[in-house]
Amino acid sequence: MNEEQWLTCKKTAVLLRYLRSLTGSRWRRWMLFNCACCRRIWGLVGKGGRMFIETVERHADDLPPLRRRVLWEWEKKAQEEPFSGPWLNPDHRACRAAASAAVSVKREDNSTAEEAAIAVARLRRNGGILETKEAEQSAQCNILRDIFGNPFRRSATIPSWLSWNDSIVVRLAQAAYAERILPAGTLDNTRLLILADALEEAGCIDEQILTHLRSGGEHYRGCWVIDLLLGKE
Repeated sequence: MNEEQWLTCKKTAVLLRYLRSLTGSRWRRWMLFNCACCRRIWGLVGKGGRMFIETVERHADDLPPLRRRVLWEWEKKAQEEPFSGPWLNPDHRACRAAASAAVSVKREDNSTAEEAAIAVARLRRNGGILETKEAEQSAQCNILRDIFGNPFRRSATIPSWLSWNDSIVVRLAQAAYAERILPAGTLDNTRLLILADALEEAGCIDEQILTHLRSGGEHYRGCWVIDLLLGKE
């Protein structure tokens, strides 16, 4: 894969395979990606599934204890009450897997993303299933690019940015990370614009960082620029 293909690919599985060849098992990012996919179908997810997604997101920065104590329990609850609504068969594998949100981080195929796309396609009856699934996968690819960044162009922070003006950049990044727009789970673009301005005042000239923050569209918890500024993996 080259940079142009990375930036334009609309097939979730293709990007996932490439990322796995580079990054291995970065559990936190895979979990946040899968949760973001399932946030897109929040209206389909039952109470148990929603609680599971929220639990995973809250503990994304504390993964080992989560895996030991909580993950299996919430996975079971999500599977027991996957979706609500008469238009979907609650026994359908796509429903169960999407409701379980981050279950697929334990598998090599990351099929929750695939199954979330299928669930969306089944719900939106006014369009063809194939076309709707492809559109959802395109959105999932954008989420992957938001979370993993551009592997062909790496950025780094400079300590002076982070310490400038009583560490305002770090505080703005933390606020953007914590204060999301719910239930979509997206970051507030106004906060990101303010963060970009603060970074520029602090001396940041990295166009990739500034452009990403000012790009609009949907950004999720795990956004690569926010993670970079907060020192998250």
